[in-house]
Amino acid sequence: MRWYPIIETIPQMLPDEYRDEKAEIKFLKTNKDLLDNAFFKQNLKPFNV
Repeated sequence: MRWYPIIETIPQMLPDEYRDEKAEIKFLKTNKDLLDNAFFKQNLKPFNV
């Protein structure tokens, strides 16, 4: 499943080669409590925690 972070109401929809892995993993960890646990059990692309 492909996902994109939404930061300050702006979807960050960039091609994989322009995505910031460290920032997106930090986003996932920071918002883990706000996201459904089933979300993390999927094959998230391009990054997962």
